[in-house]
Amino acid sequence: MFTVMIAVAAGCGIMLVTSRDLGPVWGVVCGIGTVMIVQLLIGLLIRGKVNGINRKMQQVMAEAQAKLNRKVQMFQNRPGGNVKMMQQMLEKEQFAAMRQALEISHEADRYALWSPLLKKQFNTMRMMLHFQMKEFDEVDALMPKCMFLDVRSVVTRMARMYQKKQDGIDKFYRKKAARFKGEDLALAASTYAWILVKQDRADEALKVLVEAKKKTDHPVVLENWERLANGKVRNFSNAGLGDAWYSLYLEAPKIRQERVRQARPF
Repeated sequence: MFTVMIAVAAGCGIMLVTSRDLGPVWGVVCGIGTVMIVQLLIGLLIRGKVNGINRKMQQVMAEAQAKLNRKVQMFQNRPGGNVKMMQQMLEKEQFAAMRQALEISHEADRYALWSPLLKKQFNTMRMMLHFQMKEFDEVDALMPKCMFLDVRSVVTRMARMYQKKQDGIDKFYRKKAARFKGEDLALAASTYAWILVKQDRADEALKVLVEAKKKTDHPVVLENWERLANGKVRNFSNAGLGDAWYSLYLEAPKIRQERVRQARPF
């Protein structure tokens, strides 16, 4: 908002001066050019600041993940340890890193009035972090203030809608998944198909996977398509998606994994 106001004010000032000296046509041209240049310069400045904040958040998460991976390696080299206790400890440390990233994200609040979409962008990041920490009240509060452009945010919203038994999942999937392909489509389509199966709509789930097969050859999509096509609904499984699936908390792995789930807040 501030960017537009400053750009328009500068443009009007230049237009008045050039109209007086060079005529009204050149005044309009120079005024419009000034508006565009000022917006561009301010946009580049804000983008640089925001990218710096993003890098700080990513660095926190990357350092935490490297530390956790080292601990997992040490644990795996010492057979006989308590797997459950180790996982709880690792999760606690991972959540601590996420909270640190959340605190850093608020450094972007000062730039919210300069960029219309910036606030929604960081709300989406925060929503994803709260979801990973299972702080669902915070997730629900942020959800209406987010934008859903990447597949992780899309499937997270679908998962939350299913958990809360909300209507509108079908429409949301059709609207958001149309532009996905490859692994992104595989995750979105497989998540939606799983929800349909749980809602006793296996025939519709099969149609979703048939459409998905046209844009992705991901093995999970192909395997589940074959299972549903052969009437083996009970064998439907998204386990092949790994952490990308289990991090949605829709289903727990049947065999407890001995590695740390990769944090995916962005």
